[in-house]
Amino acid sequence: MECMLTISQLASYAGVTVRAVRHYHQTGLLPEPERNHSGYRSYGANAVVELVKAVIGDKAPS
Repeated sequence: MECMLTISQLASYAGVTVRAVRHYHQTGLLPEPERNHSGYRSYGANAVVELVKAVIGDKAPS
């Protein structure tokens, strides 16, 4: 079974805020994850990779 992360754990691993993660969802840079039985977002290891790619893309010079 894959280890699932909360949004705050995901943000911490990627070095961004929870608000930034939600922004990446809204802009389509990070797909919305499935939600657990309590309605919380649950992220797998692949989400960390995708979030880091989005963050690096945001910081790339134009």
